[in-house]
This record gives sequence, C-alpha cells and structure tokens, in this order.
Amino acid sequence: MKVTKVTLILGILGMYLMSNKYIDQFYVWIVSDIANIILWINLTIQNSNNLPILLMWVILLINSTYANILWRKKYT
Repeated sequence: MKVTKVTLILGILGMYLMSNKYIDQFYVWIVSDIANIILWINLTIQNSNNLPILLMWVILLINSTYANILWRKKYT
C-alpha cells in the first residue's frame, strides 16, 4: 500500500477518534505524522521547494506528541 493511502486512512481514523474524544487519537496522529514525514522527505530530496511542508509535518508531530503527554497526565 502506498504511503499516501496509509496517511489518508489514518487521517480519517484520527478525525473519527478526535470527534468522539478518544484519547488514543494521538497515537493515530503520531503514526500519520511519521508516515507524512517519510513521504515529504522523499519529495524534498527531489525538490527542495517542499521543505516548508516537511517542516510543517515535523511541527505537527511535535504537537501530537506534546498533546498526548498532556492528555495522559490530565486523564490518567
């Protein structure tokens, strides 16, 4: 399965979990962010104009990880 299909499925699953307020949503977002980072690293190697999008996914990964830590401290 291609990375783009995986990230689409994970994005839909993450949105479903988020809308139903499941704490496990952050694990889905983290995996999705890592898959997107891999995708955009490959695209950035081919064309350096993709660097801002790669940085955006890195920031989203940091955000998902931080949010997961905060939610775990608050609700467990």
